[in-house]
Amino acid sequence: MKNFVIYVNKHSIILTLFLLLILFNCSDKNPFPEVLGNISLSKVISGDEAKSFVNRLHFSSVTNEKNEIAFYGKGKGEIIIYITYYDSEDKAKTNFEKMTKKISPDNSVFIKGSFYKLHGINIYKCYGMGQTHFVFFLGKNLYWLSVPTMGHKKILKEYLYHIH
Repeated sequence: MKNFVIYVNKHSIILTLFLLLILFNCSDKNPFPEVLGNISLSKVISGDEAKSFVNRLHFSSVTNEKNEIAFYGKGKGEIIIYITYYDSEDKAKTNFEKMTKKISPDNSVFIKGSFYKLHGINIYKCYGMGQTHFVFFLGKNLYWLSVPTMGHKKILKEYLYHIH
């Protein structure tokens, strides 16, 4: 009987440690799935490289925050996800509002901008440069998704499911 108790306790501890390991790994979820909208992840950049990419895209310095950018596919049909990480939800929300105001005017390359809610998330959708674009914040993060117009709703829902 004594050996059985030791055997059960040893295996219970191992099982508990294994479950905790899984739990901790799941809580730090990668924001970029390996496949999105049937298009495979091809590259992720972060740090100074991502910051420089975003600033070059805008022809000026627009971010000093931590950024990550994921590229899916190659050429047409490509998906790009930009994430800016802030130290508070208020900063993410303020920058979401600032960004959507800036891309809304008639002189922007983006057209038909509109707000709507999906799963309780306030999303700004617009079109431009041959793609559909979604901007939203969730927690301390600000997201910009550029996706092919064909299937854009499915891709957005799939991505929200992945991160939410």
